[in-house]
Amino acid sequence: ILIDGNKYRKQYLYQPAEVIQNSVRKKRNVLTLNVGVEKNVKGEMGVLSSKGILGFTRDVTQHYSTVISLMNTDLKLPVKPLNDSCNGILFWDKNDEINTVSVKGIPNYFKIAKGDTIVTQGGAGFFPPGEMVGVVSSIQNETGNNNLLLKVITSVDFYAVNHVFVVKNIYKNEIDSLQEIIDK
Repeated sequence: ILIDGNKYRKQYLYQPAEVIQNSVRKKRNVLTLNVGVEKNVKGEMGVLSSKGILGFTRDVTQHYSTVISLMNTDLKLPVKPLNDSCNGILFWDKNDEINTVSVKGIPNYFKIAKGDTIVTQGGAGFFPPGEMVGVVSSIQNETGNNNLLLKVITSVDFYAVNHVFVVKNIYKNEIDSLQEIIDK
């Protein structure tokens, strides 16, 4: 696409899907979607709804896929406050309630307030930057360092999730291969 003499490329494709199963009472909650390989779904693709992010695909069959939910102790995702440049890591602590996640790693000299919006950083390649995660409900200091520990109420109500989109980052393989070179 050419806009004002600048070339822009489409980076993300969205595949509609329906949630056919959703666990919320386990340590490792998982959703099941009614799309799979037949609809070009693969493992490690982001999943979001019109309200915000839900997680990313894990196992995929011909017609179905499972999603590691934000409410899963195995999930870690780079996030940031909407109006700031600092980054943190989203995770779900087994003591967190459903529809609440934690964010750690943001230095305490950043001015984070209750009610601030948390969004995806975009660096992991699962989601475009700026996708809604939720709103800060409490702020504490992390034990043993100078970072903040945020509790965030998710924008998605995991008790009532139905229609979602699986996100395909067209350039994810390129990002991953570059990261492998850097990590050597």
